[in-house]
Amino acid sequence: MNRGFGYYFKKSSDLVSFVHGKQKLKDKLLFAVYVFASMIGKLFFLTRPLFLVADQNMANMIVNGHSFSILKAFEGTKERYFKVAFSELVTGLIYFTIILLMLIPGGLLFLNAISMQTFPFAVIVSVLLLIASIITCLALSYNFRFVSYVAAKNKELDFSDYLYNSRVSARGLKGMIFGNDVVTFLLAGLIPLLLIGLIALIGFVVGPLISSTATMSNYEETLLLARVVTIVLTLIVLTALVLLYINVFAPRLMKSVVFTYLIAEDNVKTSRSIVVKRKSSNKVEYEPLFDQPIKNEAVDLNK
Repeated sequence: MNRGFGYYFKKSSDLVSFVHGKQKLKDKLLFAVYVFASMIGKLFFLTRPLFLVADQNMANMIVNGHSFSILKAFEGTKERYFKVAFSELVTGLIYFTIILLMLIPGGLLFLNAISMQTFPFAVIVSVLLLIASIITCLALSYNFRFVSYVAAKNKELDFSDYLYNSRVSARGLKGMIFGNDVVTFLLAGLIPLLLIGLIALIGFVVGPLISSTATMSNYEETLLLARVVTIVLTLIVLTALVLLYINVFAPRLMKSVVFTYLIAEDNVKTSRSIVVKRKSSNKVEYEPLFDQPIKNEAVDLNK
């Protein structure tokens, strides 16, 4: 059931804001630490499956329990770890293959760039192909955005079901998820980057600018002033960045997770799918193509 971007965006924002707002300072700090750890952990292959499932558990607690427990967010990650890891491995190989195939024409141009006139053309084409391949992989990744949700909801499935259910369920939902990603990047990605850039600007511009006004008579005093002003301004911006992260950026990142969770709750298939073939029969009957678990049968000891 597709209720529209506005519904899911507002509901995810309201839920996370309500849950986050009623926490004590200690719990808000732990929440911020978890979100940061999740962001870093999902960058590495070995820890990514843990945090993919943990994020869904956090979203589940926030949506259905109106609270959260950081440690219990890892409930069931052990049972699902290898299946999620295999899913990530398969998708990673798909992306690698796409990038490799799209870069081959550029590589061939490099091999044939025997003169300085054709070399710049080869560079331009290769860069354009690289950008196109990255965009293609990003677009394709939306087919697999529900893998962690399916894994968190049903541990009995095979990892192929994670991939299949996510792909078939993502139809018609990619636009909303993309819109949410854009908002999240602007609010919880671009602003922190600008603040970090401001810290760098202070360090590389303000101090040297003040120091440039020094003369032989006041050199030491001006240099000390430049250092004090630089440190004070850096600490102010850094404090603002930390406070914003705890109260704005970390909740915004979790709102993005809850947004996807709410969409998945309404739309994503979490049951097992079996590949079948038509039986040779007058009736419409099917049988599975792959091995299926054999049902246990009772043994009659009196026979």
